[in-house]
Amino acid sequence: MPGRSYGRGMKRALLFDLDETLVVEEPSAVAAFEATARFAATQSDVDVAMLAGAARSRARELWYAAPTHGYCIRVGISSWEGLWCRFEGEEPNVRSLRQWSPTYRRET
Repeated sequence: MPGRSYGRGMKRALLFDLDETLVVEEPSAVAAFEATARFAATQSDVDVAMLAGAARSRARELWYAAPTHGYCIRVGISSWEGLWCRFEGEEPNVRSLRQWSPTYRRET
């Protein structure tokens, strides 16, 4: 509610960090690849570091080859964000990303 106070004069706020000036995303992405690779290692005999690195490389390779790559660069969508983003909306590039993302995720 606008103007409503939340304890000792505090007001609620919503921050958007669209350019990684407040929160750097890459360490979180690296940790997610490593956690996924650690899980895979419980199911199969794989080298965790090698799998995590190979998955990141493959994701990047596929991302750069995508027809929407130029759009993604312009709006700041990274290859690792493509692994979890829902791509909601009807803008043609967003729709293309939404349709392509299941294949991208599987191939990564």
